[in-house]
Amino acid sequence: MDIDPVLISSVARNLSISQNTKRVQKRKAEDELATLISSLGKRPRMVAASDISLARNPVSNFSLARKSPAKVLRPGGMKFHIPVNLSWVYGGNTRVITVNALIDTGAEVTILDADFVEQMMIPCVKRENRLRLESAEGSLLKRSGTVQVKQVQLEVPDARSGKQKILYLVTEVACLKPGCPLILGFDWITVHCDRLRVTSPYGLELKRALEIE
Repeated sequence: MDIDPVLISSVARNLSISQNTKRVQKRKAEDELATLISSLGKRPRMVAASDISLARNPVSNFSLARKSPAKVLRPGGMKFHIPVNLSWVYGGNTRVITVNALIDTGAEVTILDADFVEQMMIPCVKRENRLRLESAEGSLLKRSGTVQVKQVQLEVPDARSGKQKILYLVTEVACLKPGCPLILGFDWITVHCDRLRVTSPYGLELKRALEIE
């Protein structure tokens, strides 16, 4: 059987074009993958709730030009309010106030509102290293990351026993939304709670004290 040389040439040319096209497509896909990996490496790392650490990365001279790993108020998570009592000593006198605390598993840290701290004259201590605190939208929380509150007692109801329990409270300070003086975040929840009751009646089942017989 005679084979048309023109047909053979045409098939060979088409095969060559197809192979070249595949090589170009492969090279393009490889370039796009490399670009994606590079861009991911440049993005600021968002610390997940499961990665919470007490470590704080320093920011030179309280400058935010170099970002430290941020602590974030995430939009997800379980959220509900419970009444708690805050007490502290100021000027030799003990002050006590009842507030509605927001229990928020999406918040990586516990925060007192900066205006509330000022109005109530709650003692603060300056942080050695500034901590970047971000909202759920990724913006820096105003007046955040420079001081902490460490001399406040928190009286919170235990949903298991029905009794009040007094705990020491260490919090960050930042501007929160109006009507939200205190957020008890995931850091506080994991230390002090065994279980959250997220359906009515809402509450916290606090960890039991160690008993030695």
